Amino acid sequence: MKEALSSNSGRKREPLLFMALLNTCLLLLGMEPDHWNKRVVNRRGYFRLSAQRSCHYAQSAIQKVNVILWAKEHSLFPEMSEADRNQLRFKVWRMPPRSFLDWFRSEYPTAYLRLF
Repeated sequence: MKEALSSNSGRKREPLLFMALLNTCLLLLGMEPDHWNKRVVNRRGYFRLSAQRSCHYAQSAIQKVNVILWAKEHSLFPEMSEADRNQLRFKVWRMPPRSFLDWFRSEYPTAYLRLF
């Protein structure tokens, strides 16, 4: 970065600033591509940062409760009796979302696994 800022020529400064910014981003990721220290860089694997890429899916407790209620409305719980399905909504309103999920997971583990 110091090298880019001390450069007098605009032609030299822009690529150096770009490389400094790119290097900073990769340092924040925790990894640099494999190809920076090699003479030949025409292999596809050199440009991958696969170890840093992953997909994470998260739902809040309220979102999970809404999925359970949606599944109840669409009769996706064959192991539950009709009376249990009718009481499900009342339990939701009486319990905090996290407590409801803990209760539902303990009472209907197969239904919970099917949904989540």
